[in-house]
Amino acid sequence: MLCSTWTMKNAKKVIEKNTSGLITLKTGYGPSGLPHLGTIAEVIRTRMLQQAIELQGRKSKIVTFIDNMDGFRKVPTNLPNQDYLKQFLGMPLFKVPDVFGCCDSFADHNINELNKLINKFGLTEYVEVVKSSDMYISGKFNDAILLVLQNYKKILEVMLPTLGSERQQTYSPFLPISQKSGKVLEVKIEEYKVGEGKIVFYDEGELVEQAVTNGKCKLQWKVDWAMQWHALKIDYEMYGKDLIDSFAVAKPICRILGSQEPVNMVYELFLASDNKKISKSKGNGVSLSDWMQFAPIASMKHFLFLNPERAKKLDIKDLPRYVDAYLHDLKRYHIQLNEKDELIHNNPIFYVHGTQDIPEATDLSYSLLLNIQSGLRSPDYETFISFLQKQKSNLNDTELKLARAVYNYSIYHSNNETVPPPKWIKKYLHIFIEEIKELETGLDMQTKLYDLGNQAVANGDIENLKLWFENIYLVLFNEKSGPRLGPFFELYGKERSVELIKSKLNEDR
Repeated sequence: MLCSTWTMKNAKKVIEKNTSGLITLKTGYGPSGLPHLGTIAEVIRTRMLQQAIELQGRKSKIVTFIDNMDGFRKVPTNLPNQDYLKQFLGMPLFKVPDVFGCCDSFADHNINELNKLINKFGLTEYVEVVKSSDMYISGKFNDAILLVLQNYKKILEVMLPTLGSERQQTYSPFLPISQKSGKVLEVKIEEYKVGEGKIVFYDEGELVEQAVTNGKCKLQWKVDWAMQWHALKIDYEMYGKDLIDSFAVAKPICRILGSQEPVNMVYELFLASDNKKISKSKGNGVSLSDWMQFAPIASMKHFLFLNPERAKKLDIKDLPRYVDAYLHDLKRYHIQLNEKDELIHNNPIFYVHGTQDIPEATDLSYSLLLNIQSGLRSPDYETFISFLQKQKSNLNDTELKLARAVYNYSIYHSNNETVPPPKWIKKYLHIFIEEIKELETGLDMQTKLYDLGNQAVANGDIENLKLWFENIYLVLFNEKSGPRLGPFFELYGKERSVELIKSKLNEDR
């Protein structure tokens, strides 16, 4: 079996690491803010890797580890009751109240939202959600934490060179939980009592001796990450580009604890529309609910499969392009199934839909339907779908879902502005209006537009064909690009197409 996809390549590495037994794959989530696309993306991609492992005849499980023992460092700007929440700064996230009133804590609220997403994407049966607080307080991490205590000097030798001189003076792998305030303390450890499993530190001016087990303390982030790999026997974990340095530090610490670090893959980060990293606390990423309202949910999985090593800008205006890429691969997948193509596992659709209950393919595109709706300006969905059914009978389920998504998108992102046509283009569009009556197919109409474009270039009215079509799209749809115009006019109908063009030729530039 050829290994050309990132999933197959990573599966090969994991199987070489764990040659027998159950393979454990891990993802992580810090519930300091609501989950966004980057959060669920890690789970979705890890499930895709699991599918590749299954193709190799091996069993695996996915653990999504929730770092809810982390201290509440700042109040997310997108939360209500800002002043109320400030009093809980420094507390473990699972001890911060839920301002929405639906869960036991702020962390649980965010975890609940993540579970909803996991279920929405059909991943519940594959994912085991594990909370840090449960592992620490129950004592399940005790042996690993005591191992950290026994090796604290070696761990400090790894950590201290990565810190500034001032931080080096007080750094410890341990963050005790104050028995007075309940806060996560970042304090200097005065003494490590390795034999007793305790540490000594000052808490509100008093010298305190406290056990490191049973949730009485947690570990610093990079040490904690390495401890999780060791304690949970993790074979694989992907992580974002921003954690490259953290992995480099956690790797030797994991080895100090006696385990091999997991196989890993570095993925690029998602960028918000302003080209800045998505922040859980700011909530500045593309809304998942918007994507699921304006595009088939499968198109998101398809988007996530493609080139995880490349940064992706999450601008909602790019949704039509993402959906059309999904529809293209879906159509190709059906062909591969019929032909029993041995390279079918290289098609992203395999990781989106598998081999059962695959949606029907379509010749329609998101961009095409969006431009039709732009021309129609349908006042409601029923009018829009009625028009499509008249032009193309027996719309399949894929097409019906696509039409609904396109209509929702068009209403939310309607652009009623018009671009006055330049004088030179009017004569060519008038010629097209006259001759469209004799053109039979969308291909004929597309060919005619090419002929007129070549005439415009030859006459010096426009520099090249790319600019010719760009001007037509601007005049008709106030966009610089779109679907092929011939098939659009064919589906839209000749009479309506003529009306659309005429309506755009009323103004001079």
